[in-house]
Amino acid sequence: MKERLKLTEEQETKIRPIIEESVRARTELLENFAQDKSRIKSELLELQWKTGMRLGVILTEEQMKEYEKLREEQSEKMQHSDVQGGRGPSGGRSRRFNNR
Repeated sequence: MKERLKLTEEQETKIRPIIEESVRARTELLENFAQDKSRIKSELLELQWKTGMRLGVILTEEQMKEYEKLREEQSEKMQHSDVQGGRGPSGGRSRRFNNR
């Protein structure tokens, strides 16, 4: 994410806790509402919106567009791996700020 969005050090410092909080909240939602798919969907959409609003204050317009592309790509990968019964190549782990 850091390289793809071309984050400055200041931006990385500011968005890291937002992303980490979002990941924790998403994990909790999936664990707590595993049987209620419609509730999970609406809660995840709300979380996604709130996270986007918080990032929008820190990132430039161009960075936000790239963030949205990245988020959509990750969503597609997750949907694809769910269909295959797996959790994807990362085993469910996020590669948020890897420099690779």
